[in-house]
Amino acid sequence: MNITLLFILLPIVAILPVFFIKKYLESSNNNHILYALFCYLGLTYLYIKLLANWEMSKIFCISQVIQILIVVLGGIMLYSEKLTKNKIIGVGASIIALYYLSK
Repeated sequence: MNITLLFILLPIVAILPVFFIKKYLESSNNNHILYALFCYLGLTYLYIKLLANWEMSKIFCISQVIQILIVVLGGIMLYSEKLTKNKIIGVGASIIALYYLSK
């Protein structure tokens, strides 16, 4: 599998369980827990593939920064959360961190 695709999938697959757990708490539908578990299995597979070729510190840090961006945007778009000044500053700092971590 292409390394770029793995880097794109990693933060998405890492975030999906959070959304499934949130859906479970809203609906009490046990299927959402099952979906979260499958996402964690997929996340393990992605980490195995990426760790075979990359430094752990780069993979994890870059993934975390992208996850922060996804969670903030997802919270705003899906759950009507407010975009505060602190969130804007945090996202800006994350983007700067992403730049330096990828070097």
